[in-house]
Amino acid sequence: MDILGQQTEPASPIQVFFSYAHEDENLKIELEKHLSFLEQQGYIAGWNDRDIQAGQEWQEEIDSHLNAAQIILLLISSDFMASKYCSSIEMTKAMERHQAGEARVIPIILRPTDWQGAPFSKLQALPTNAKPITRWTDRDEAFLDVEQGIRKVVQKFRTQHDHLAFSKLPRLSELPDLKEDWGEAPDPGQFYGREKELNDLKQWIVDEHCRMVAVVGIGGIGKSSLVATLAKPLRESFEYVFGRSLQNTPSLQSILQDCIPFISDQRQIRLPEDVDEQLDLLIQYLRDYRCLIVLDNFESILQAGSHNSQYREGYKEYGKLLQHVGQSRHQSCLLLTSREKPKEVADLEGVVGPVRSMPLAGLSPVEGQEILNSKGLFGADNTVAELVHR
Repeated sequence: MDILGQQTEPASPIQVFFSYAHEDENLKIELEKHLSFLEQQGYIAGWNDRDIQAGQEWQEEIDSHLNAAQIILLLISSDFMASKYCSSIEMTKAMERHQAGEARVIPIILRPTDWQGAPFSKLQALPTNAKPITRWTDRDEAFLDVEQGIRKVVQKFRTQHDHLAFSKLPRLSELPDLKEDWGEAPDPGQFYGREKELNDLKQWIVDEHCRMVAVVGIGGIGKSSLVATLAKPLRESFEYVFGRSLQNTPSLQSILQDCIPFISDQRQIRLPEDVDEQLDLLIQYLRDYRCLIVLDNFESILQAGSHNSQYREGYKEYGKLLQHVGQSRHQSCLLLTSREKPKEVADLEGVVGPVRSMPLAGLSPVEGQEILNSKGLFGADNTVAELVHR
């Protein structure tokens, strides 16, 4: 039987390659112990250079297993980054296969080191929030977190392709696209400028793993278009993308009734009646899966003209949502747009913390001119600058 309890032909285990520095041998062994049950279940078969037998060509064996692996684990540390063989040869080949859709590369952060800007830095790393394993108070808990992340990848491969009897796993590029639900969100159309804002937001969300980000600015400044444009390159970093506009002031319960079944793959259809219990359930799925939740027009549920962002009658529960998402530990992100900064964001945000806000200013004259030109409008530079300023 497969992991869904269905009768199938025996499955070939997924080949897992360990790329690591020998200085991290002990941590590698601990990881192997935590993955041993996956091996006993026949789901994976791990390999590393310690499996090379006497008399075998070591380079040939490494190349052969690296090229055959369907999951490649990069065990990141200062020694890994300093090793020319690990960081250049093995990592380069691994990323080539990942980008070609032939393998899934999973960075595992063993010890603190600077890996920002590395070829794998755009990938979702383990443990949760890319917290180095040696920084965890309970190291077993850290390795369990890693094992659970790897198990989810393995299960996704198997459950999505059980009709093949697992005799040959497909290329990763043949896997179904990630799951997105934007409701009735409009198409933002052509987008101009805002490169710095897009890059900063992507860094906050993907590289620095912010839990909650608010884009704040006056009406018509381009918040919705910015976020919709940002969501496109972010998709590869998330398993689920869920977006809703609050312009028509939906209740929090209605949002959760759509969101939780979606990010649970319809496993959680009936929700508890209590909102706090629903929020606890949401946080659990935000921990289990890498989700991007976008709430546009957040100001619609705030009292107009309120200096401290008070909620409209009947919408205070949205404040609980922001508190839960901003304060709880998870691997997902809530991205919202608003004309006013919600009080919870103001209370929780920090320059380097997991909650941040971005005030959105007007376009530069050059960006404004691009928009006007796209509409077939041309004029002198000073005229265009004055029009953009307005």
